Amino acid sequence: MRDVAWAPSVGVGKAYLASAGQDKAVCVWTQQDARSAWTRAVLDPSGTDAAPQGQQQGQQGEGRFGDVVWRVSWSVAGNVLAVSSGASHLSFSLSPSLPPSLVFPPP
Repeated sequence: MRDVAWAPSVGVGKAYLASAGQDKAVCVWTQQDARSAWTRAVLDPSGTDAAPQGQQQGQQGEGRFGDVVWRVSWSVAGNVLAVSSGASHLSFSLSPSLPPSLVFPPP
């Protein structure tokens, strides 16, 4: 585990947590209410939907970033997740359940 970030959840009713790992994966954890269990989705940088827990990833490398993921950070509103990796990429996910929609490769 490299980093963990809580999403601001004022008035949302759900709680979101993002985790970044040495294994090149970013997981978004969701809790529907204070008494429910946490569910995990692996953020897939290839542009397909996040894979819910228990579903198998297709080919090796799907659901993984190109290098170790160093940091995850939520916007103040909690609707944008920024992910930075060792491959000098910065990705933004516009919703906790969506894949990165903007990727800025190194120059």
